[in-house]
Amino acid sequence: MYLYTADEERARQLDNQLWTFSQGSFVAHELWLGQGDSSQAPALIGAVEPPEDHHAVLINLAEDVPAFFSRYERVLELVDGSNPLPGRKRYQFYKDRGYPLDTHKIGSR
Repeated sequence: MYLYTADEERARQLDNQLWTFSQGSFVAHELWLGQGDSSQAPALIGAVEPPEDHHAVLINLAEDVPAFFSRYERVLELVDGSNPLPGRKRYQFYKDRGYPLDTHKIGSR
């Protein structure tokens, strides 16, 4: 899986959070800066195009749809409830192009 962030600073923050979140809930991952050999880690975090051999799951944490999204078998988009407009725009982007969409509401208001 590839966790795509808006910029390198956010990628580094997420990397750090996953290392320190909880001892019992570690997710094996690596920070991807767009250079070097492709990783064998099950999760990569980055703000640049991922290695060519990553194409199963993309988790988009940025406000825009990444240019490389179409190579993935599955794309997960998170919508920030305090600022839903970017998420709505991404939803419309996929809908306009005919992608099958599923939505899941998590949590309660």
